[in-house]
Amino acid sequence: MPEIRIRIKPLTICIPDERLAIYERIKTALGRAEAIANDRRIDIKYRLEALRLIAYIGQVMAGVLKDAQLDEIDSRLRKLEEEAGGSGA
Repeated sequence: MPEIRIRIKPLTICIPDERLAIYERIKTALGRAEAIANDRRIDIKYRLEALRLIAYIGQVMAGVLKDAQLDEIDSRLRKLEEEAGGSGA
């Protein structure tokens, strides 16, 4: 079967000073999403959703999106972890 491989080189985002207060929360969310995205035992639809959330988290870290969206990200990650947990992880 033909394949498409997604390769993303490491991306460094400098955290603006005004975002330092939420740094640990963002870093934890990013780690959770990366764990799902990198787990080959998890169904592809959940891994792709994790990649989408990683991009969303990166936008918050860079200051492109508002901090208030962290609650939404955390909620989506909890749901994704629950759903992905039943997909073979």
